[in-house]
Amino acid sequence: MLMQANWKKTNKKPCRWRKLTAPKYLRGRTCGVCGDFNQEVAGEFKTPQRCAVSEGELMAASFKLSSSKGCSASNMDDKISRRLKKETETCQSIDQQYHTHLPEYDTNAPTKCTRFKKLTLEDVSTKGQCESVELNAICQPGCKPFMMISKPFTFKCQGDLQDFVSSITVPSYCIAA
Repeated sequence: MLMQANWKKTNKKPCRWRKLTAPKYLRGRTCGVCGDFNQEVAGEFKTPQRCAVSEGELMAASFKLSSSKGCSASNMDDKISRRLKKETETCQSIDQQYHTHLPEYDTNAPTKCTRFKKLTLEDVSTKGQCESVELNAICQPGCKPFMMISKPFTFKCQGDLQDFVSSITVPSYCIAA
């Protein structure tokens, strides 16, 4: 990305262009005044509110500090200011404009390896039964737990038993063995 840098009396030329680069391992992992370095041109110029603007000049102007202190410029070009205001009036963040191509994934949806059902506990001596309010992941044949977690379950009971909460170790979800 090219950025215009204003230099004071130390240089003979009032403006210079600088090309800013970053190491390849940062590609897609950075964001800020220089874009997110993901090699996409759509939505590369974003305001602090993540609104897409058409030019780097407008993006840079959107980062202007409102205070007269610090590195805030004393006067923003009125033409740039008007263009920025016009482009951000009906601001939709870039996240709303460009939707991901990845499908929505529901971690509680049944899969080939994972089914969900309520836990049931029975007390033979009192002939009472308790059922969990929450669903529990059950691994299907040929599958194994990806990870075991301790999770609180609320049980609603019938008969002489009282409702209770208990922490039980269960699979987080299941994967092929």
